Amino acid sequence: MANVDHPKGFKVFGPRGSVSPYTKTTAGAVFDGDLVDVTATDSPGTIGAAAAGSVQLLGASEVYSAAGTAATLLIVDDPDQKFVGQEDSGGGNLALTDLMENADHLATTGSTTTGKSAHEIDSSSADPATFGLRLLDLLNNPANAVGANAQYVCRINEHH
Repeated sequence: MANVDHPKGFKVFGPRGSVSPYTKTTAGAVFDGDLVDVTATDSPGTIGAAAAGSVQLLGASEVYSAAGTAATLLIVDDPDQKFVGQEDSGGGNLALTDLMENADHLATTGSTTTGKSAHEIDSSSADPATFGLRLLDLLNNPANAVGANAQYVCRINEHH
C-alpha cells in the first residue's frame, strides 16, 4: 500500500516533554506543527529557507497564529523531544540506511483553513552533515512503509 501524501508538520512522538509559552511578534503565520526558531528579538517565528546548519530550532508549535497577529504560542521545546514528520520525497525517498543521519526540513506554508502545518523532512538532504533534524526511525505503523511520503521519528539536532 502506498503512503498517503498528507504533511502535518512535526507532531510529538512518545511522552510529551516541556511545553512553554512564547510571544510571537513576527508578521508571518505560524501553523500547528511548524518548527520554530528564535528570532533576533527572542520571539519564535517560522523557519524560512535557511541554509543547512545556520538555524537553531526551538521546537514545534502546538497552535496556529495567523500572519500579522501577535500571539502567545505553545511550543514543545524539550531538547530530547521526539517528533514524527513526513518526508517530502523530492529528489528521492529516504531509506533505512539514512537512519541516524541528519536532515533539513522544508518550511512549506500550512493551511489557513485548518491551521495545520505543511512542514516536511527534506529527504534529499539526509547526510551525516549538521542539519536541523536527526532521523531516528521509520514510524512503526501498518499504514507507513519506506518509500514516497513515509513518516519518520526524528529529534531536533540543532536545538536552541
